[in-house]
Amino acid sequence: MLYDVSLTCPFCFESFWIEVDPSGGPSQNWIYDCEVCCRPIEVQATWDEDAENYVVEGGRS
Repeated sequence: MLYDVSLTCPFCFESFWIEVDPSGGPSQNWIYDCEVCCRPIEVQATWDEDAENYVVEGGRS
């Protein structure tokens, strides 16, 4: 199951939605290009064991 999560770009401060997939494991890191300014964002997602609670953060890469 995919979740839609709002992410704010750390460069241009615009918000947009990304899809995250908990089936990739309880802790995930990837690079996602901002949909507004196209700069790379390091996305970090952490899930509990039931994939019901999660934290998704984006930072400068």
